[in-house]
Amino acid sequence: MSEEIVDLTKGKISPKVRKKLESIDKPGRFIISPALIDIQINGFSGIDFNDEKLKVEDIEYVSMVLAGQGIGFYCPTIITNSEEKIDYLLNVIKQATEQFELCKKMILGIHLEGPFISKEDGPRGAHPLEFVTAPNVKLIQRWKEISNNLVKIITVSPEWENMDEFSDYCIKSNILVSIGHTSANTGQIEQAVRHGAACSTHLGNGSHSLLKRHPNYIWDQLSYDQLYASIIADGHHLPDNVIKIFAKVKNEKLILISDATQFSGKQPGDYETLIGGKVTLTKEKRLYVADHPEYLAGSAMGLLDILKYIKKLNVLDLEYAISCATNHPMDMLKRVCKFNNDAIIVFYESEDDLEYLGTYDEVLD
Repeated sequence: MSEEIVDLTKGKISPKVRKKLESIDKPGRFIISPALIDIQINGFSGIDFNDEKLKVEDIEYVSMVLAGQGIGFYCPTIITNSEEKIDYLLNVIKQATEQFELCKKMILGIHLEGPFISKEDGPRGAHPLEFVTAPNVKLIQRWKEISNNLVKIITVSPEWENMDEFSDYCIKSNILVSIGHTSANTGQIEQAVRHGAACSTHLGNGSHSLLKRHPNYIWDQLSYDQLYASIIADGHHLPDNVIKIFAKVKNEKLILISDATQFSGKQPGDYETLIGGKVTLTKEKRLYVADHPEYLAGSAMGLLDILKYIKKLNVLDLEYAISCATNHPMDMLKRVCKFNNDAIIVFYESEDDLEYLGTYDEVLD
């Protein structure tokens, strides 16, 4: 019999499942959890959500792959691009939710990461400069209509002059405003929070390589209790000690994201992307812009891989980390989405690894 069964579902697990797990003779422990939620996925397993040839079948395929890794819900993420291409991508994702039941169930909404971000090198990251533009209410109205109200998160830099009007519109339209890819000053971030900003997108990344000691936009965002903070805890985007500090400050408002790209699962090498140009993937799964190694180009790890990394290096308490990938994003998204995370997944934790065993139904087999 396993040493321990940890139930993070608040008692939703049935006696039948518990009995099944108790019958398995393993030296570690089982962790029963709600399904994982990833609010920022740019692509996965060879599929790029920013591909101008994206098809509805691609969305279904990614959904199936993610479901096989314990993801119950996710937000396909579209980054800075031309208006016409964003129109197309939004429409494809919308159609996928209409045609495939799995996509309808798993896709809580679309995350628009840009084009209303900073133009500065560093904060802009791998986003193409030519398509960066000021926040535009008419444009977000159009994208809201094209997606049939699927746009639920928008990452924006509050350094733009018309940010107040834009934020007010988004809040009234049931869209979460998240601060990211920004070079905003203290007053601009304060104003964004006052107008309803809810989150910081991959805090600590999408920033200048060198920052003034203080004040700076990382400290500013950390200081607001109102802001959730999403982070990429893959061993490359943030040092482990920074992750620990962010967790202490944000506590129940810390959210783990993958920021996964089409290169998740790929072999190390040099690749060409549709938007960011040439990128390099190392054997350590570090993905960076080929001409600027200091700039990361998204992640090559999924949320399950990130939890494995956190477990292996003991970066955070594992139960807390799982909450950062389940309950915390659910609490934030409930502001704009109506859903219940009733799906049950099971992990097996050994001394040095974390294994996803399957969903509630699979455990009963």
